Amino acid sequence: MLFEQRCRTIYRLACKHGAEYALRLEGERATPESFRRACHLGFAEAQILILEELIKIQDSRKELDVKLKSAKKSRDKLASKEVKQQIGLENLKEHIVRRLADSIAWHLIGGQNYIARRLCHRESSRPTLKASNLASVLNFVNEYNDSNPLGFALISDITSFVQLGDVLLAGENGLQIIELKEGVKNHESMSVISDNLLTEAEDEQIRKILDGHPLNDQIRRILRQHARATQATTLLNTGAGIDPATGDRVQIPDVYHVEEHYFDEIQKLLTHLGPKKDWAFTVLEGGLYIGAYKGVWRRFGPSLLRRTAFEEVNDVYPVASLREGLAEALVEPIFVKPLNEDQIFDIAFRRVAVFILLRLDQMLSLYSGTSARAEFLSVKQSRKQQEKCRAHKLFMHEGQCVRISHPTGTSFLLGDGVRTRVVFDTLTPRCVVAMSASDSTSDV
Repeated sequence: MLFEQRCRTIYRLACKHGAEYALRLEGERATPESFRRACHLGFAEAQILILEELIKIQDSRKELDVKLKSAKKSRDKLASKEVKQQIGLENLKEHIVRRLADSIAWHLIGGQNYIARRLCHRESSRPTLKASNLASVLNFVNEYNDSNPLGFALISDITSFVQLGDVLLAGENGLQIIELKEGVKNHESMSVISDNLLTEAEDEQIRKILDGHPLNDQIRRILRQHARATQATTLLNTGAGIDPATGDRVQIPDVYHVEEHYFDEIQKLLTHLGPKKDWAFTVLEGGLYIGAYKGVWRRFGPSLLRRTAFEEVNDVYPVASLREGLAEALVEPIFVKPLNEDQIFDIAFRRVAVFILLRLDQMLSLYSGTSARAEFLSVKQSRKQQEKCRAHKLFMHEGQCVRISHPTGTSFLLGDGVRTRVVFDTLTPRCVVAMSASDSTSDV
């Protein structure tokens, strides 16, 4: 499949180029700087290939949208169904390519989930690249990357989760969000802003200038973008400030938890699959049930895991596929996980399925070894809390949510992000429990 071959090329550039380069060097010539330069060279090549793939996908989807509209107009149900399937395939391609771009971003932010969350506004769709200021952005990143081999500038719009600014830049001053402007109106607006933001009374001054100004909306939009970029940069590099996504003042806890993963268990399961074995499963501490399946067994994976996890038949308990992480912006990309290339692409292209079931009731038993207390709320209480927390999905077990209480008197409800971190970030239940049990860290 040509698309998969192109994705493998991008994967090697984005995720393996630095390591492969270092292996070719003699010991004395391999330095942290040479490794970083090699990584950034790979990132730069991968970025261009990702951009080309996304433009092709978006062009194809635009043509398919026209065909779908025509099929609906002529009431051709068969044609509509076929076109919808093709659109679904293009959407899948976009998820895969954007997650490859996310792999570059993940390296730039040091794999820190809290940084990814600050960069993401949870927008439902990503920009059409041809309709954006692509030329100026591409010119900027190419010039920067050519002249700064130890830094890297990534185009925000090719990723899933970097939704602030035009460029995410990792350089000697840390992470920066860069906004680039082009067009006559934008330049005129920037001129008005720069001419009138020279005093301490900037807010009052700009309000007076904007009253009745023909570029009122344009200037306000630029100011909002500038404010969000400044807030994000300050927060990421100092650990304190305004969260641009919510407008709330936040303090990122200066507490480091050693992340414990279960990569090796997934690796063992995948290794067990072979010509004569189409399935393998294991059960880990904290109610984590993992199964790997290929061939016809992929269809039965979820039901088999449920039967393993529950004595009585339970056909509704959530079972997730590791591959579903391709559509999740705020999780570790599958392409940076320590699996080999074939294993990663077998999962991404559906030849192998890894299913994961997390029993919340069994995971809660791990809190007994911490200072925090975990308790189920009643079904009635849980329903009320769910109504209150519509903006955040709660982690539910058979209609009940969980409250975590600390000795200091603080408490919070366990969100679905806990399941996400276990399933898609492949953290062990014990690790996630330790994070959420820390009084300074409820933002798991």
